[in-house]
Amino acid sequence: MPSALTTRLRLSGPLDLARTVGPIRLGRNDPRIRVLGDVLWRATRTELGPATIRVRVAQDVVAHAWGPGAPCALDGLPALLGELDDAAGFEPHHHPVVKALARAHPGLRLPRTGAVFEAAVPAIISQKVTGLEAKRAFSALVRRHSDRAPGPADGPELWLPPTPAVVAALAGHRWPTLGLDGDRAATLRRAAAVADRLNGLATLAAHRASADLRSIPGIGPWTAAEVTLASHGDADAVSVGDYHLKNRVSFALAGEPRGTDERMLELLEPFRPHRARVVRLLETAGRPAPRYGPRATLPTHLPAPWSAGHPMRRATMKAQ
Repeated sequence: MPSALTTRLRLSGPLDLARTVGPIRLGRNDPRIRVLGDVLWRATRTELGPATIRVRVAQDVVAHAWGPGAPCALDGLPALLGELDDAAGFEPHHHPVVKALARAHPGLRLPRTGAVFEAAVPAIISQKVTGLEAKRAFSALVRRHSDRAPGPADGPELWLPPTPAVVAALAGHRWPTLGLDGDRAATLRRAAAVADRLNGLATLAAHRASADLRSIPGIGPWTAAEVTLASHGDADAVSVGDYHLKNRVSFALAGEPRGTDERMLELLEPFRPHRARVVRLLETAGRPAPRYGPRATLPTHLPAPWSAGHPMRRATMKAQ
């Protein structure tokens, strides 16, 4: 078993581990992250190299990290668990639903990874597709074009996020086999080409990082908000343009089953600069707006491994 570095952390308050790390993983079966009860496993790339961190949350937090990037992973532990999340000025009493949710979920925090390019990849992949399509495409990219993460032999199977060099060099004919169209592939390549610049945005305020992200063709307000929520713990990030979010917010805060981005922003305005905190509470409540129609169907025109019956598609579906 490879040697591990270890540290302990005394939490400043309650922590809901699974819900707190929600913004940094793409679904429960994200190949980089596992949450198993009170234990978090996360694989990442740092300035010192790859790392895997195992975090067990009890009265105190005990963390072990493996790989060349282990020191960086442990240094980032407080931010990862929301210890740097500042809720000062958050006034949930502006709406009874938000007030009740804040009281019911005191352990919901906003994490901060500092890994901007790493957050950008799943966000770009998630543009204008269903959640299931995004999860499948991201899983395929990671499992086929990245590396297994360091760690103990008895740990879960984890994969590192793809490197910018791999994303930039991926041949054009390979993107459709991952379930990705040309527009998203082009945006991924553009982000990979400036990955060092993107990762440098971690030292800037979230609003400045968001503006820089949006200067890249193919990255708009929705993607920038998804990225800064994960990389910066941006408490005010709102994913304008999301297919479901405007309806969820309008239904929860106004009883209106259908909303617009403008209506969503109007309802969230009293909570600025903690609008993302309100959104996370509403998502935690698990009460979506009513559906009025059939669910969107997945495409059937993509080449292998996404064509029906292909063994790689079946394997990936099992993994998801």
